[in-house]
Amino acid sequence: MEQAAVARPGEWLLVVFRLGRSEFAAPIDQVLEIIRIPTLTRMPRAPRFVAGVMNLRGKVFPVVDLRRRFAMPEIQLSPQARVMVVEAQEQVLGLQVDEVQEVMRMPAAAYEAPPAMISESMGACLSGVVKDGERILLMLDLNHLFNLDENQELLRAAQEGEEGHA
Repeated sequence: MEQAAVARPGEWLLVVFRLGRSEFAAPIDQVLEIIRIPTLTRMPRAPRFVAGVMNLRGKVFPVVDLRRRFAMPEIQLSPQARVMVVEAQEQVLGLQVDEVQEVMRMPAAAYEAPPAMISESMGACLSGVVKDGERILLMLDLNHLFNLDENQELLRAAQEGEEGHA
């Protein structure tokens, strides 16, 4: 993703996206690009939350269905569905979301630690909440979306995908 906008001191640039009725945000500096849902190659033995692997300009990497990751009901993909290509946990991966809504500038002061109930249900992958008036965005920590075992499974899926495309 081309970063024409740069965060000023004391503010964050966030990519805001939707899963169901919930709005999430991720730091733009971890989002490489946003693309339409491509044809994915299913991977046998991949974790349930892996929708498949994709090949983007010669780079093969897993695509994680965030609905599955968060145990949300699965739906048929709409034309607004996207894959956010991100760099997290020292690897490139795709995150399949229902819709990418906007890139937003937010003052760092709008960020708060997550309420205990939300934090317990989402674990370490939720770093906090961002308040924009009455709107609340759930801030994802992309480096903590997966535990160590899940991260190893993702690496294995990516390696098997690369071997399949070699």
